[in-house]
Amino acid sequence: MKHLEIRKLAHELRLFGIHEAFERRCAVAAHEGLSGEELLIIILEDEKQNRKNKTTKMLETKAKSR
Repeated sequence: MKHLEIRKLAHELRLFGIHEAFERRCAVAAHEGLSGEELLIIILEDEKQNRKNKTTKMLETKAKSR
């Protein structure tokens, strides 16, 4: 149930990178024995990459339309 709450909050906060990858990352963290801090770093890096990818895609779309 906590996973669903976290995903819902991430979506509401528009943290779509976290929303998409949270459960997968938790499974990896459990398998590798990562600490909470390590898991949080990985999840935040996912969010950062997701935002970077969205920005790149948006800029490519704008460049093509000119």
